[in-house]
Amino acid sequence: MADAVYSARASLPVFLTRGRANAIGITVVDSAGDAATIASGTIDVWDGNGVKVVDEAAVSVSPATYTVLAAVLPVTEPLSDNWQIGWNLTIGSTAYRFVQPAHLVRWTLKAPVVESDVTARHSEAADLLAAGQDLSDVITAAWEWVLRRLLQRGRMPWLILDSFALFDVHLAKTLHLLYLDAHASVGGSGKYLEMAREYELATDREFAAARLTYDESEDGLPGSGEGGDSAVGAVYMGGPGRGWRL
Repeated sequence: MADAVYSARASLPVFLTRGRANAIGITVVDSAGDAATIASGTIDVWDGNGVKVVDEAAVSVSPATYTVLAAVLPVTEPLSDNWQIGWNLTIGSTAYRFVQPAHLVRWTLKAPVVESDVTARHSEAADLLAAGQDLSDVITAAWEWVLRRLLQRGRMPWLILDSFALFDVHLAKTLHLLYLDAHASVGGSGKYLEMAREYELATDREFAAARLTYDESEDGLPGSGEGGDSAVGAVYMGGPGRGWRL
């Protein structure tokens, strides 16, 4: 009999905020998409220099969770996107290892859109959801898409000082996903597909137009050259203060 296949949801890196305890977790599912029952586990954490700062600490199950202590993440530690987390989990009687990239950040960029923003734009939004779905899930999925897009463009979300600049991007993507799912539920073409396409185009337009206050000096404050003149469409490379347009 073949071994069961398990995978970990990895839509984003783990964001660890400096100077405070961080509760983190990992979602492990089987090939059918059902949550795995984890019997026991430990966790390892490496800092941006490859030094292990948490060594086989026991985790809570199930699901697997752990709190990285503030002492492990001092405010004197440099911000970095090179941290790594390793989960050593026992499922059934078999040991598995799952690795997650992690970023040490000053803060986590918060999603600007809430449910009332969506229903204010389209009052029927909640009625489009299938049984068991929640509008907050769609908002979360859209925000994760925005963060991934920023990372793909070389823009570290934890260096962005103004999440409100991404409001229109986030709202358009939320409505795109909402209408696309509604279209899939009923099948065929029609209003929902047209609306999904409209908001997909709106997402791209708003993303290209967004102007962000980007903390290139990593001091947590807007400064000279940081006041909204860093476009989302710029690729960030090398070090602070260096950017190229696409």
